[in-house]
Order: sequence, then structure tokens, then C-alpha cells
Amino acid sequence: MARITHGAKARRQLLSGALKLTEAVGVTYGPYGRNCILSRMAGLLSTRDGVTVAQEVVLGNPEQNLGAALLKVSCTKVNEEVGDGTTTTAILAAEIIKEGQRLIATGVEPMQLCRGIREAGAQAETLIRALSSAIQTPEQIARVATLASNNDAEVADGLATAAMAIGKDGTIVIEDGYGTGVTLECKEGMELDRGPLHGGTDFGEIVKHGPLVAVVGQDLTSWWDIKEILEEATQWQPRPLLLFALNVAQEAMASIILNSTRKGLIDCTAIRCPGYGHHRKDYLRDIAALSGAAYVSKDEGLEHKQWKGEWFGALKQVSIHPKTTTLIPYEDHLPKMREHLDRLRREADTAASDFDRDQIRRRMASLSGGLAVLKVGGVTEAERKDRRARVEDALAAVRAALKGGIVPGGGSAYLQASLKLLAPTGASPAIQVGWGVLGKALGAPLQALVHNAGGSGEVAIDRLIERWAVEDNGWLGWDVLQGRVRDLAVDPVVMDPTLVAVCALRAAVSVATMLLSVEVSITRTK
Repeated sequence: MARITHGAKARRQLLSGALKLTEAVGVTYGPYGRNCILSRMAGLLSTRDGVTVAQEVVLGNPEQNLGAALLKVSCTKVNEEVGDGTTTTAILAAEIIKEGQRLIATGVEPMQLCRGIREAGAQAETLIRALSSAIQTPEQIARVATLASNNDAEVADGLATAAMAIGKDGTIVIEDGYGTGVTLECKEGMELDRGPLHGGTDFGEIVKHGPLVAVVGQDLTSWWDIKEILEEATQWQPRPLLLFALNVAQEAMASIILNSTRKGLIDCTAIRCPGYGHHRKDYLRDIAALSGAAYVSKDEGLEHKQWKGEWFGALKQVSIHPKTTTLIPYEDHLPKMREHLDRLRREADTAASDFDRDQIRRRMASLSGGLAVLKVGGVTEAERKDRRARVEDALAAVRAALKGGIVPGGGSAYLQASLKLLAPTGASPAIQVGWGVLGKALGAPLQALVHNAGGSGEVAIDRLIERWAVEDNGWLGWDVLQGRVRDLAVDPVVMDPTLVAVCALRAAVSVATMLLSVEVSITRTK
């Protein structure tokens, strides 16, 4: 059975649900944010992660739950896009909805009001981006991570070290740790999660220096498939040979083992092809780029049974374990590898799905030798889960800052944008009122931060505006920890990633205007 609610009553219920979600999420906001304890099937969880709290909110009233669900979807979308900014999105959206609903009740036309809010939001994005500056030092990276992780210095230091070590194409992987702290492992070279196809590593690691590399994008089934490769490789003896192929059948494998054990023949090791399905060819192309080898395949018009010496590549060193292989390249091959990385970067930008994009980024990280594993521990399981959620937020904030730069933090970027908003001349009164609604809402994040610290948000805003009137410094802002106006660019720097600030604003405007333009809500009843 459906329940239909019209007009102001429908909007009031939707607003009530959105505000309840915001109240629950808002307590986690900022350095003085508190914990929220969640009762789950898997056990209790105490957390300060905004998106985790938002995802748990389910209200008993169907209309209110609909409003909360709409805001929840918007918050989750921001988290998926930039990994942070969930609470900011909820606070901005709730303030826009609350003020917009009050104006609609006085007779302001809803659709024109929403148009004004959207136009103001677009200008505010431009103003915020104008404040942005590039991130340059490890200290700035650490500060971004500190703010995003609610002042967890250990997490911030680990992320800053990892980000600087792996470079812009690197990947940071978060895993559960066994201790109580946060540990970092950085891996050199291209590490494959595959070992050799035949024995030889039973007693641990085998290191080969300066091996030749042959990369074949086909199955090798018999002696005749590898005959030319092995004969050409003998000209470079005593250098060993590293062979990569889609698959090596038993007969071909027996020939490789025979050559590796008999004196005077080439020392050849066949490595299991990394990846699965069609991704295996992608990994073989990566290995070819890393080693300077040709990718020999019928797809490329090359025949492995007519092997040529120039098709071989070479590595500075290879470390072979039973289940992993680490390839360390020569510096001479780096230009070819960079060209390959540029192609992968373009593929990632046009990838059809998040899964494909993640796979390409992992390949890029592996190629550039930029892989860092951050292992997060805790005294209890609940503490470990909470800390891991904050590490994920901090990592996303660092990535966003490296990609899009930083703006003054603590809500001051939003407040500066609100003071510079200019409604278009000649616009209808309802549209101009919409600009005013957004301008007022942009002060809400700063007020929420100060409120959680036990202060008055209105007083903080007044003092900040007074300082801006006499001092032209875009990085002047309110420091919540110190409870005063200061230059946020001076240590300790208070900043937000530009992408997070912009995405949160865009999502808040979108969901708020959607709710304000509702005239009918339809919910299901038992």
C-alpha cells in the first residue's frame, strides 16, 4: 500500500529526516568531533567516520527515512568520488534545505529559488578554486592526512612518507595489521604475485643479475615453440634467461628444465604469467615495457618461432621466490617505461568501470615501483576498524590534495566564497533569494566546527570577517584548536583538498535543490 503526502507536509517530513541524519553525522565533525557507537550484526563499532555513520541511519517514519536516504546517497557519492567530505556535504545540504524551506513557506517560488541556489553554487565553486594552491612538501601532505584522520599523527606521518616514496603514479594499499600501531612497507621494483613454473626456490630466494627477458603473448606448447628463443639466448651466455608467456605446456617446460640443468646450455627460468583472463596480456606488455623487450605475439605481427635477438629485453636484477617475483629495471629502459605509463594514464582516464580503472592504477604503481602497504592495527577489533576507516579517509584526502591542490581549511574557504557571491543583476527576486540562501549556508561548516569545540560559530565568523576587512590575506581563518583567527598557511597549516571542498558543495546543492522542489512524496506502508 502506498502513502501519498503533498506540499509543505511532504517537504517538512523530508527535511526532518535529512536533519536527523545530519545531527548524527555532525557530531563526528572536526578535531573536536565525538564518537558514534553503532550496533551491527558483526558487533559493536565506535567510529568518527562520517560516511560509516551515515550508512547506518534508517528511520522509522517512511517520509523522514526517504529524506535521510536521499541525503545519504549524496554523501556516499562524494565519498566514492574523493573519499572524504561526507560530513561537510550533510551540513551544507541541511542548512540549504532548512533556509530554503522557511522561504518557500513565506511564498517564494520553489523552482526559481532552486535555480538561484544552483547558479550561486557554480560561482562558489569558481571562487573556491581561485583560492587553491598546489601541494609541495611532505609536511603539507602530513597535515592534510592529520586533519582528515582527526589528528592521528601516526597515520599522518605514515601516509606522508608513503606518498613521497611512491610518487604520483604510486599506489598505497591499506591492510589489517597485527600490532597496535601503523606500519609501512615500501616495495622496490615491479613485484609480481607469481613464482617460477618449475622448482628451484625450495630453499628461499634466488637472485639473478642481468638476466635476458623474453616476453611471448601466446601459449608455448612444445620444444619447437621455444627452440629459437633458447638458441638465440645462448649467444649472451653466461647471462640467464627469464621467460614470460601466457602458458607453458608440460613438453615445453621439460625442455626448459633440461636446458637449465645441463652444462653449456642456457640457464632459463619460466615465470607464471601474472593476472587473470584477458588481463594477462596487459601484464605481459607491462613487463616488456619495464625490461625493454618486444611483446612478441601474432597480435603484434611477430612470430616467436622465428625469434630475433633484438626482441630480448634485460633486467638489472630479478629476485625469485616460490610465490613472488621482483623485477628491478635498468635506468636505460625508463624512457620506454614512462611512455607506457603515459598510455596507461590515458586508459585510466577513459576506463569504462571503476574496476578497470583500479586495475590500471595498480599496474601503473607496479611498473613505477611505487607500491606502499600501510598496515593498521589496534588494541581491539573495534579500534582497528575505526582507525582503518579514518586511514582510508586520510588517504583519499591526500590523493585529492595531490591531484587538485589545497584551499584554506576549517570552513574558511566556504566563508570567503560566500562574501564574494554576486547575484546577477536583473534576476527575479526568487533567484536572488536563492543566492542568499547559499551564501548563508556556506558559513555552516565553520559554525559546526566551532560548535563541536564548545564555542560560538557566530562569534568566530564575525571576528574572521573583521580581520578580512583590514587584512587582505586569503589564508586567514579560524583555528578551531587554538580558538582564534590566524594565518592558516603558517605551521601548523590548516587546509582542505580543493577537490573535496568542491565536490561536497556540488553534492550538497544537488540534493538540497532536489528536496526543496518536491511537491509529492510516495512511500510504501505495510
